[in-house]
Amino acid sequence: MLRNRRWRVGSLRTLLVAVICLVLSGAAAEATVTTYSSSPSAFIPDSGTITDSIVVADTGFVNDVNVAIEIQHPILADVRVRLTAPDGATIVVLFDRDCGVGDGVDITLDDEMGGLPPDFCVNGTCLSGTYNPAEPLSAFDGLQINGTWTLEVSDNAASDSVDCDCDGLNVGPACPRLLVEWSMTIDFSPVVDADLTIFKDDGETKANPGDTLDYTIIAANDGPNDVTGATVADAFPADLTCTWTCTPAGGASCAAGGAGDINDTVDLPVGDSVTYAAACDVDSGASGSIDNTATITAPAGINDTDPANNSSTDSTALNQAPVAQCQDIEATADGSCQAAASIDDGSFDPEGEAITLSQDPPGPYGLGDTLVELTVTDELGLTDTCQGTVTVVDASAPVISCNSPATIVPPDAPIAFTATATDNCGVAGVVITSYDCFWYNPADKRVDKTHSCVVQIAGDTIHILDSGGVDDSITWMVTATDTSGNPITQQCLVTVVNPGQ
Repeated sequence: MLRNRRWRVGSLRTLLVAVICLVLSGAAAEATVTTYSSSPSAFIPDSGTITDSIVVADTGFVNDVNVAIEIQHPILADVRVRLTAPDGATIVVLFDRDCGVGDGVDITLDDEMGGLPPDFCVNGTCLSGTYNPAEPLSAFDGLQINGTWTLEVSDNAASDSVDCDCDGLNVGPACPRLLVEWSMTIDFSPVVDADLTIFKDDGETKANPGDTLDYTIIAANDGPNDVTGATVADAFPADLTCTWTCTPAGGASCAAGGAGDINDTVDLPVGDSVTYAAACDVDSGASGSIDNTATITAPAGINDTDPANNSSTDSTALNQAPVAQCQDIEATADGSCQAAASIDDGSFDPEGEAITLSQDPPGPYGLGDTLVELTVTDELGLTDTCQGTVTVVDASAPVISCNSPATIVPPDAPIAFTATATDNCGVAGVVITSYDCFWYNPADKRVDKTHSCVVQIAGDTIHILDSGGVDDSITWMVTATDTSGNPITQQCLVTVVNPGQ
Protein backbone atom coordinates (compact mmCIF):
# COMPACT_ATOMS: atom_id res chain seq x y z
CA MET A 1 0.00 0.00 0.00
CA LEU A 2 1.05 3.56 -0.67
CA ARG A 3 2.27 5.45 2.36
CA ASN A 4 3.53 8.93 3.10
CA ARG A 5 5.86 7.99 5.91
CA ARG A 6 7.32 11.46 6.21
CA TRP A 7 3.89 13.00 6.78
CA ARG A 8 3.00 10.45 9.44
CA VAL A 9 6.24 11.08 11.34
CA GLY A 10 5.55 14.84 11.22
CA SER A 11 1.99 14.34 12.47
CA LEU A 12 3.19 12.18 15.36
CA ARG A 13 5.76 14.81 16.29
CA THR A 14 3.06 17.55 16.25
CA LEU A 15 0.78 15.46 18.44
CA LEU A 16 3.56 14.67 20.90
CA VAL A 17 4.51 18.34 21.22
CA ALA A 18 0.89 19.31 21.85
CA VAL A 19 0.48 16.67 24.55
CA ILE A 20 3.74 17.73 26.25
CA CYS A 21 2.58 21.38 26.23
CA LEU A 22 -0.69 20.40 27.84
CA VAL A 23 1.00 18.43 30.57
CA LEU A 24 3.45 21.21 31.33
CA SER A 25 0.81 23.93 31.39
CA GLY A 26 -1.77 21.97 33.37
CA ALA A 27 -4.56 23.83 31.49
CA ALA A 28 -7.30 21.44 30.35
CA ALA A 29 -8.67 24.09 28.00
CA GLU A 30 -5.43 24.37 25.98
CA ALA A 31 -5.63 23.31 22.32
CA THR A 32 -4.84 19.70 21.56
CA VAL A 33 -4.03 17.83 18.32
CA THR A 34 -5.46 14.40 17.55
CA THR A 35 -5.42 12.21 14.43
CA TYR A 36 -8.53 10.20 13.53
CA SER A 37 -8.12 7.45 10.87
CA SER A 38 -10.12 5.01 8.78
CA SER A 39 -8.89 2.19 6.47
CA PRO A 40 -11.95 1.14 4.46
CA SER A 41 -10.15 -0.27 1.33
CA ALA A 42 -13.42 0.54 -0.42
CA PHE A 43 -13.94 -0.01 -4.17
CA ILE A 44 -14.57 3.11 -6.26
CA PRO A 45 -16.88 2.20 -9.19
CA ASP A 46 -16.78 3.87 -12.60
CA SER A 47 -19.07 6.91 -12.62
CA GLY A 48 -19.96 6.15 -9.03
CA THR A 49 -19.52 7.49 -5.51
CA ILE A 50 -18.53 5.91 -2.20
CA THR A 51 -18.55 7.38 1.31
CA ASP A 52 -16.67 6.51 4.45
CA SER A 53 -17.09 8.01 7.91
CA ILE A 54 -15.04 8.68 11.00
CA VAL A 55 -16.96 9.18 14.23
CA VAL A 56 -15.16 11.58 16.57
CA ALA A 57 -16.07 11.07 20.21
CA ASP A 58 -14.03 14.01 21.48
CA THR A 59 -15.71 17.36 22.09
CA GLY A 60 -14.19 20.68 21.25
CA PHE A 61 -13.96 23.35 18.60
CA VAL A 62 -11.78 23.18 15.49
CA ASN A 63 -8.71 25.37 15.26
CA ASP A 64 -7.19 23.66 12.21
CA VAL A 65 -7.76 20.51 10.10
CA ASN A 66 -5.34 18.62 7.84
CA VAL A 67 -6.49 15.62 5.82
CA ALA A 68 -4.46 12.68 4.47
CA ILE A 69 -5.88 10.44 1.74
CA GLU A 70 -4.57 7.31 -0.01
CA ILE A 71 -6.40 6.33 -3.19
CA GLN A 72 -5.52 3.82 -5.94
CA HIS A 73 -7.07 4.83 -9.24
CA PRO A 74 -5.96 4.57 -12.88
CA ILE A 75 -6.93 8.13 -13.85
CA LEU A 76 -6.74 10.74 -11.11
CA ALA A 77 -8.29 13.27 -13.48
CA ASP A 78 -11.62 11.52 -12.86
CA VAL A 79 -11.52 11.72 -9.06
CA ARG A 80 -13.25 14.24 -6.78
CA VAL A 81 -13.00 14.04 -2.96
CA ARG A 82 -15.21 15.96 -0.50
CA LEU A 83 -15.31 16.11 3.31
CA THR A 84 -18.50 16.92 5.28
CA ALA A 85 -18.38 18.08 8.91
CA PRO A 86 -20.68 16.71 11.64
CA ASP A 87 -23.04 19.69 11.23
CA GLY A 88 -24.00 18.24 7.83
CA ALA A 89 -23.85 21.68 6.24
CA THR A 90 -20.15 22.47 6.00
CA ILE A 91 -18.58 20.73 3.00
CA VAL A 92 -15.06 21.20 1.63
CA VAL A 93 -13.83 19.87 -1.75
CA LEU A 94 -10.39 18.42 -1.01
CA PHE A 95 -9.36 17.09 -4.43
CA ASP A 96 -11.18 18.06 -7.59
CA ARG A 97 -9.81 16.14 -10.61
CA ASP A 98 -6.56 17.94 -10.00
CA CYS A 99 -4.27 15.50 -11.89
CA GLY A 100 -4.03 13.96 -15.33
CA VAL A 101 -3.53 10.24 -15.77
CA GLY A 102 -1.91 8.84 -12.62
CA ASP A 103 -1.80 5.68 -10.59
CA GLY A 104 -2.87 7.04 -7.22
CA VAL A 105 -2.39 9.54 -4.44
CA ASP A 106 -0.93 9.33 -0.97
CA ILE A 107 -1.06 13.00 -0.03
CA THR A 108 -1.69 15.39 2.81
CA LEU A 109 -3.92 18.44 2.27
CA ASP A 110 -3.04 21.46 4.39
CA ASP A 111 -4.15 25.11 4.02
CA GLU A 112 -0.65 26.23 5.02
CA MET A 113 1.08 24.47 2.14
CA GLY A 114 1.67 26.03 -1.28
CA GLY A 115 -0.18 25.00 -4.41
CA LEU A 116 -2.63 22.39 -5.58
CA PRO A 117 -1.55 18.90 -6.66
CA PRO A 118 0.11 19.08 -10.11
CA ASP A 119 -2.13 18.67 -13.09
CA PHE A 120 0.54 16.86 -15.17
CA CYS A 121 0.37 13.49 -13.40
CA VAL A 122 1.20 10.74 -15.88
CA ASN A 123 0.64 7.02 -15.93
CA GLY A 124 2.87 5.28 -13.50
CA THR A 125 3.11 8.34 -11.20
CA CYS A 126 1.96 7.92 -7.61
CA LEU A 127 1.37 11.43 -6.33
CA SER A 128 2.68 12.08 -2.81
CA GLY A 129 3.53 15.09 -0.69
CA THR A 130 1.61 17.91 1.02
CA TYR A 131 -0.53 20.37 -0.92
CA ASN A 132 -3.28 22.94 -0.61
CA PRO A 133 -6.78 21.45 -0.85
CA ALA A 134 -9.06 22.47 -3.73
CA GLU A 135 -11.10 24.52 -1.20
CA PRO A 136 -9.82 25.87 2.14
CA LEU A 137 -10.10 23.56 5.11
CA SER A 138 -10.46 26.69 7.24
CA ALA A 139 -14.21 26.41 6.53
CA PHE A 140 -14.23 23.91 9.41
CA ASP A 141 -12.59 26.32 11.89
CA GLY A 142 -14.75 26.96 14.94
CA LEU A 143 -17.02 23.96 14.36
CA GLN A 144 -17.67 21.33 17.01
CA ILE A 145 -15.55 18.27 16.22
CA ASN A 146 -17.85 15.80 17.93
CA GLY A 147 -19.87 13.62 15.55
CA THR A 148 -19.60 11.99 12.17
CA TRP A 149 -17.16 13.26 9.53
CA THR A 150 -17.91 11.87 6.09
CA LEU A 151 -15.49 11.50 3.18
CA GLU A 152 -17.03 11.19 -0.27
CA VAL A 153 -14.98 9.88 -3.23
CA SER A 154 -16.51 10.02 -6.69
CA ASP A 155 -15.41 8.83 -10.12
CA ASN A 156 -16.62 11.20 -12.81
CA ALA A 157 -15.98 9.07 -15.95
CA ALA A 158 -16.43 5.48 -17.11
CA SER A 159 -14.34 2.68 -18.70
CA ASP A 160 -10.95 3.22 -17.03
CA SER A 161 -8.86 0.28 -18.27
CA VAL A 162 -5.26 1.18 -17.47
CA ASP A 163 -3.41 -0.26 -14.52
CA CYS A 164 -2.33 1.63 -11.39
CA ASP A 165 0.62 -0.33 -10.01
CA CYS A 166 2.97 2.65 -10.01
CA ASP A 167 5.50 0.75 -12.14
CA GLY A 168 5.77 3.36 -14.84
CA LEU A 169 4.24 1.07 -17.45
CA ASN A 170 0.73 0.96 -18.77
CA VAL A 171 0.61 -2.79 -18.35
CA GLY A 172 -0.49 -5.09 -15.64
CA PRO A 173 -3.65 -6.25 -13.92
CA ALA A 174 -6.78 -4.12 -13.76
CA CYS A 175 -6.58 -1.33 -11.18
CA PRO A 176 -8.15 -2.14 -7.80
CA ARG A 177 -9.65 1.41 -7.72
CA LEU A 178 -9.65 1.74 -3.92
CA LEU A 179 -10.06 4.31 -1.21
CA VAL A 180 -7.35 2.67 0.81
CA GLU A 181 -7.33 4.86 3.90
CA TRP A 182 -7.76 8.45 5.07
CA SER A 183 -7.24 10.43 8.24
CA MET A 184 -7.87 13.82 9.80
CA THR A 185 -5.44 15.59 12.07
CA ILE A 186 -7.48 18.11 14.02
CA ASP A 187 -6.09 20.87 16.20
CA PHE A 188 -8.97 21.70 18.56
CA SER A 189 -9.78 23.42 21.83
CA PRO A 190 -11.50 21.02 24.22
CA VAL A 191 -14.84 22.11 25.63
CA VAL A 192 -14.75 23.78 29.05
CA ASP A 193 -17.87 23.78 31.26
CA ALA A 194 -19.28 26.95 32.78
CA ASP A 195 -22.74 28.17 33.73
CA LEU A 196 -23.29 31.72 32.46
CA THR A 197 -26.41 33.48 33.72
CA ILE A 198 -28.18 36.75 33.03
CA PHE A 199 -30.95 38.62 34.82
CA LYS A 200 -32.87 41.70 33.71
CA ASP A 201 -35.54 43.80 35.44
CA ASP A 202 -36.76 47.40 35.48
CA GLY A 203 -38.74 47.08 38.72
CA GLU A 204 -41.97 48.14 36.99
CA THR A 205 -45.04 46.24 35.84
CA LYS A 206 -46.60 49.26 34.14
CA ALA A 207 -45.32 52.63 32.94
CA ASN A 208 -46.55 55.65 31.05
CA PRO A 209 -45.44 56.54 27.53
CA GLY A 210 -42.79 59.23 27.95
CA ASP A 211 -41.50 57.76 31.23
CA THR A 212 -37.92 56.58 31.80
CA LEU A 213 -37.39 52.89 32.54
CA ASP A 214 -34.29 52.03 34.57
CA TYR A 215 -33.14 48.51 33.74
CA THR A 216 -30.67 46.48 35.78
CA ILE A 217 -28.93 43.70 33.84
CA ILE A 218 -26.64 41.33 35.74
CA ALA A 219 -24.43 38.81 33.91
CA ALA A 220 -22.59 36.27 36.07
CA ASN A 221 -20.56 33.05 35.93
CA ASP A 222 -21.56 30.26 38.30
CA GLY A 223 -18.55 28.17 37.23
CA PRO A 224 -16.88 25.78 37.47
CA ASN A 225 -14.45 27.49 35.05
CA ASP A 226 -13.51 31.06 34.24
CA VAL A 227 -14.86 32.49 30.98
CA THR A 228 -13.07 34.99 28.77
CA GLY A 229 -14.83 36.66 25.88
CA ALA A 230 -18.52 36.01 26.57
CA THR A 231 -20.99 38.29 24.78
CA VAL A 232 -23.70 40.25 26.57
CA ALA A 233 -26.31 41.62 24.17
CA ASP A 234 -29.52 43.61 24.42
CA ALA A 235 -31.21 44.94 21.29
CA PHE A 236 -33.54 47.49 22.83
CA PRO A 237 -37.03 47.84 21.30
CA ALA A 238 -37.58 50.72 18.88
CA ASP A 239 -39.77 52.53 21.43
CA LEU A 240 -36.78 52.92 23.78
CA THR A 241 -33.89 55.37 23.62
CA CYS A 242 -31.21 54.10 25.98
CA THR A 243 -27.87 54.94 27.51
CA TRP A 244 -26.04 52.48 29.73
CA THR A 245 -23.08 51.98 32.01
CA CYS A 246 -21.44 48.78 33.21
CA THR A 247 -19.85 48.06 36.59
CA PRO A 248 -17.71 44.91 37.00
CA ALA A 249 -17.40 43.03 40.28
CA GLY A 250 -14.35 41.07 41.41
CA GLY A 251 -12.08 40.18 38.52
CA ALA A 252 -14.75 40.64 35.84
CA SER A 253 -14.43 43.19 33.04
CA CYS A 254 -16.83 44.97 30.67
CA ALA A 255 -17.12 48.16 28.65
CA ALA A 256 -17.62 51.34 30.67
CA GLY A 257 -20.82 52.31 28.90
CA GLY A 258 -22.44 53.52 25.74
CA ALA A 259 -25.63 54.59 23.98
CA GLY A 260 -28.08 52.38 22.12
CA ASP A 261 -27.97 48.59 22.06
CA ILE A 262 -25.63 46.59 24.26
CA ASN A 263 -23.22 44.25 22.47
CA ASP A 264 -20.38 43.85 24.93
CA THR A 265 -17.56 41.35 25.31
CA VAL A 266 -17.03 40.47 28.96
CA ASP A 267 -14.64 38.40 31.05
CA LEU A 268 -16.24 36.51 33.93
CA PRO A 269 -14.10 34.64 36.45
CA VAL A 270 -16.00 32.08 38.50
CA GLY A 271 -18.35 33.77 40.97
CA ASP A 272 -17.92 37.25 39.49
CA SER A 273 -20.42 39.41 37.61
CA VAL A 274 -20.97 42.59 35.62
CA THR A 275 -23.94 44.90 36.18
CA TYR A 276 -25.42 47.13 33.50
CA ALA A 277 -27.58 50.12 34.38
CA ALA A 278 -29.62 51.20 31.36
CA ALA A 279 -31.76 54.35 31.44
CA CYS A 280 -34.31 54.11 28.64
CA ASP A 281 -36.75 56.84 27.62
CA VAL A 282 -40.08 55.47 26.37
CA ASP A 283 -41.41 57.10 23.21
CA SER A 284 -44.42 59.29 24.01
CA GLY A 285 -46.40 57.59 21.24
CA ALA A 286 -45.64 54.03 22.36
CA SER A 287 -48.45 51.64 23.21
CA GLY A 288 -48.98 48.03 24.19
CA SER A 289 -46.02 46.74 26.16
CA ILE A 290 -42.24 46.99 26.17
CA ASP A 291 -40.72 43.50 25.91
CA ASN A 292 -36.96 43.62 26.31
CA THR A 293 -34.60 40.62 26.26
CA ALA A 294 -30.96 40.50 27.34
CA THR A 295 -28.75 37.51 26.48
CA ILE A 296 -25.34 36.14 27.35
CA THR A 297 -23.49 33.89 24.90
CA ALA A 298 -20.50 31.71 25.72
CA PRO A 299 -17.44 31.99 23.46
CA ALA A 300 -16.18 29.08 21.37
CA GLY A 301 -14.71 26.37 23.56
CA ILE A 302 -17.10 26.96 26.44
CA ASN A 303 -19.93 24.53 27.10
CA ASP A 304 -22.69 26.40 28.90
CA THR A 305 -24.16 23.74 31.16
CA ASP A 306 -27.54 25.48 31.57
CA PRO A 307 -28.58 27.38 28.41
CA ALA A 308 -32.02 28.05 29.91
CA ASN A 309 -30.61 30.92 32.02
CA ASN A 310 -28.78 32.59 29.13
CA SER A 311 -31.60 35.03 28.42
CA SER A 312 -33.87 37.20 30.51
CA THR A 313 -36.93 39.10 29.32
CA ASP A 314 -38.58 42.01 31.11
CA SER A 315 -42.12 43.01 30.10
CA THR A 316 -43.58 46.35 31.09
CA ALA A 317 -47.13 47.19 30.10
CA LEU A 318 -47.68 50.71 28.81
CA ASN A 319 -50.45 52.54 30.57
CA GLN A 320 -53.40 53.85 28.57
CA ALA A 321 -54.80 57.27 29.37
CA PRO A 322 -58.31 57.44 30.86
CA VAL A 323 -61.20 58.68 28.75
CA ALA A 324 -63.09 61.78 29.91
CA GLN A 325 -66.75 62.00 28.89
CA CYS A 326 -68.80 65.11 29.69
CA GLN A 327 -72.38 66.30 29.48
CA ASP A 328 -74.27 69.55 29.96
CA ILE A 329 -76.40 69.38 33.07
CA GLU A 330 -79.16 71.43 34.68
CA ALA A 331 -79.34 71.62 38.47
CA THR A 332 -81.83 73.17 40.86
CA ALA A 333 -80.59 75.83 43.22
CA ASP A 334 -80.58 74.92 46.89
CA GLY A 335 -81.40 77.12 49.85
CA SER A 336 -78.26 79.16 49.27
CA CYS A 337 -79.22 79.74 45.62
CA GLN A 338 -76.40 77.42 44.48
CA ALA A 339 -76.12 73.83 43.26
CA ALA A 340 -73.46 71.12 43.30
CA ALA A 341 -73.32 69.28 39.98
CA SER A 342 -71.12 66.80 38.09
CA ILE A 343 -70.69 67.00 34.32
CA ASP A 344 -69.22 63.45 34.22
CA ASP A 345 -70.99 61.29 31.67
CA GLY A 346 -69.36 57.91 32.25
CA SER A 347 -65.64 58.69 32.15
CA PHE A 348 -63.59 55.47 32.38
CA ASP A 349 -60.16 53.84 32.28
CA PRO A 350 -59.62 51.42 29.35
CA GLU A 351 -57.75 49.02 31.64
CA GLY A 352 -60.35 49.12 34.37
CA GLU A 353 -58.18 51.00 36.85
CA ALA A 354 -59.55 53.39 39.43
CA ILE A 355 -59.87 57.02 38.31
CA THR A 356 -60.30 60.30 40.11
CA LEU A 357 -62.42 63.18 38.86
CA SER A 358 -61.95 66.89 39.44
CA GLN A 359 -63.86 69.89 38.08
CA ASP A 360 -62.69 73.43 37.47
CA PRO A 361 -64.30 75.49 38.89
CA PRO A 362 -65.15 72.93 41.55
CA GLY A 363 -68.64 74.23 42.50
CA PRO A 364 -71.14 74.75 43.95
CA TYR A 365 -72.38 76.83 41.05
CA GLY A 366 -74.53 79.95 41.08
CA LEU A 367 -77.58 80.73 39.00
CA GLY A 368 -77.16 80.60 35.26
CA ASP A 369 -74.59 78.89 33.03
CA THR A 370 -71.07 77.97 34.14
CA LEU A 371 -68.55 76.36 31.75
CA VAL A 372 -66.80 73.59 33.69
CA GLU A 373 -63.72 71.50 32.75
CA LEU A 374 -63.55 67.90 33.98
CA THR A 375 -60.11 66.29 34.50
CA VAL A 376 -59.94 62.50 34.77
CA THR A 377 -56.73 61.03 36.31
CA ASP A 378 -55.71 57.36 36.48
CA GLU A 379 -53.52 55.63 39.08
CA LEU A 380 -50.28 56.44 37.21
CA GLY A 381 -51.14 60.08 36.68
CA LEU A 382 -52.27 60.08 33.05
CA THR A 383 -55.14 62.51 32.44
CA ASP A 384 -57.85 63.40 29.97
CA THR A 385 -60.18 66.42 29.99
CA CYS A 386 -63.52 67.50 28.58
CA GLN A 387 -65.95 70.35 29.14
CA GLY A 388 -69.63 70.75 29.95
CA THR A 389 -72.03 73.50 31.02
CA VAL A 390 -73.73 73.53 34.40
CA THR A 391 -76.99 75.44 34.33
CA VAL A 392 -78.39 76.27 37.78
CA VAL A 393 -82.05 77.21 37.86
CA ASP A 394 -84.21 78.60 40.67
CA ALA A 395 -87.36 76.49 40.62
CA SER A 396 -88.70 77.56 44.04
CA ALA A 397 -91.31 80.33 44.37
CA PRO A 398 -91.08 82.84 47.22
CA VAL A 399 -92.86 82.30 50.53
CA ILE A 400 -95.40 85.06 51.35
CA SER A 401 -96.08 86.37 54.85
CA CYS A 402 -99.38 88.34 55.28
CA ASN A 403 -98.15 89.86 58.55
CA SER A 404 -101.76 90.22 59.75
CA PRO A 405 -103.63 88.74 62.77
CA ALA A 406 -106.49 86.33 62.37
CA THR A 407 -109.00 88.82 63.84
CA ILE A 408 -109.53 92.49 64.39
CA VAL A 409 -112.24 94.51 66.19
CA PRO A 410 -114.01 97.52 64.72
CA PRO A 411 -112.17 100.02 66.94
CA ASP A 412 -108.88 98.76 65.44
CA ALA A 413 -109.63 100.58 62.22
CA PRO A 414 -107.95 102.36 60.70
CA ILE A 415 -105.25 99.65 60.58
CA ALA A 416 -102.65 98.63 57.92
CA PHE A 417 -100.85 95.36 57.10
CA THR A 418 -97.77 95.08 54.87
CA ALA A 419 -97.15 91.75 53.09
CA THR A 420 -93.63 90.44 52.72
CA ALA A 421 -91.95 87.48 50.95
CA THR A 422 -88.72 85.48 51.29
CA ASP A 423 -86.85 83.46 48.64
CA ASN A 424 -83.53 81.58 48.46
CA CYS A 425 -82.42 83.63 45.49
CA GLY A 426 -84.07 86.95 46.49
CA VAL A 427 -87.44 88.60 45.97
CA ALA A 428 -87.98 90.95 43.10
CA GLY A 429 -91.31 92.41 44.37
CA VAL A 430 -94.47 91.99 46.49
CA VAL A 431 -97.80 93.58 45.53
CA ILE A 432 -101.41 93.39 46.75
CA THR A 433 -103.56 92.96 43.67
CA SER A 434 -107.17 92.98 45.05
CA TYR A 435 -109.33 92.75 48.13
CA ASP A 436 -112.85 91.64 49.14
CA CYS A 437 -115.21 92.22 52.09
CA PHE A 438 -118.21 89.97 52.95
CA TRP A 439 -120.05 88.13 55.71
CA TYR A 440 -122.25 85.03 56.01
CA ASN A 441 -125.80 85.54 57.33
CA PRO A 442 -127.53 83.05 59.65
CA ALA A 443 -128.63 81.13 56.58
CA ASP A 444 -124.95 80.78 55.69
CA LYS A 445 -125.40 82.88 52.63
CA ARG A 446 -122.48 85.01 51.53
CA VAL A 447 -123.34 88.73 51.67
CA ASP A 448 -121.13 91.29 49.90
CA LYS A 449 -119.93 94.07 52.28
CA THR A 450 -117.59 95.98 49.98
CA HIS A 451 -120.01 98.92 50.15
CA SER A 452 -119.52 99.23 53.90
CA CYS A 453 -115.84 98.32 54.16
CA VAL A 454 -113.45 101.13 53.45
CA VAL A 455 -110.13 99.73 52.18
CA GLN A 456 -107.16 101.25 50.38
CA ILE A 457 -104.27 99.32 48.70
CA ALA A 458 -100.85 100.82 48.23
CA GLY A 459 -98.36 98.34 46.71
CA ASP A 460 -97.59 95.74 49.36
CA THR A 461 -99.74 97.37 52.06
CA ILE A 462 -103.49 97.24 52.73
CA HIS A 463 -105.10 100.01 54.78
CA ILE A 464 -108.43 99.09 56.47
CA LEU A 465 -110.05 102.41 57.21
CA ASP A 466 -113.44 100.92 58.21
CA SER A 467 -113.94 97.24 58.84
CA GLY A 468 -117.66 97.46 58.08
CA GLY A 469 -118.95 95.66 61.12
CA VAL A 470 -118.75 92.56 63.25
CA ASP A 471 -118.51 89.22 61.40
CA ASP A 472 -117.12 90.81 58.28
CA SER A 473 -114.30 88.98 56.53
CA ILE A 474 -111.73 91.07 54.71
CA THR A 475 -109.43 89.27 52.20
CA TRP A 476 -106.70 90.50 49.93
CA MET A 477 -104.59 88.78 47.29
CA VAL A 478 -100.77 89.11 47.51
CA THR A 479 -98.49 88.27 44.59
CA ALA A 480 -94.70 87.87 45.07
CA THR A 481 -92.07 87.27 42.35
CA ASP A 482 -88.46 86.18 43.00
CA THR A 483 -85.40 87.36 41.06
CA SER A 484 -85.68 84.36 38.74
CA GLY A 485 -89.24 85.35 37.81
CA ASN A 486 -91.02 82.65 39.77
CA PRO A 487 -94.45 84.13 40.92
CA ILE A 488 -96.74 83.06 43.73
CA THR A 489 -100.15 84.41 44.81
CA GLN A 490 -101.57 83.97 48.27
CA GLN A 491 -104.78 85.13 49.99
CA CYS A 492 -104.62 86.98 53.29
CA LEU A 493 -107.65 87.11 55.67
CA VAL A 494 -108.77 88.91 58.78
CA THR A 495 -112.16 88.47 60.50
CA VAL A 496 -113.92 91.33 62.35
CA VAL A 497 -115.12 90.18 65.75
CA ASN A 498 -117.03 91.73 68.66
CA PRO A 499 -114.69 93.60 70.92
CA GLY A 500 -115.98 91.63 73.85
CA GLN A 501 -115.19 88.32 72.28
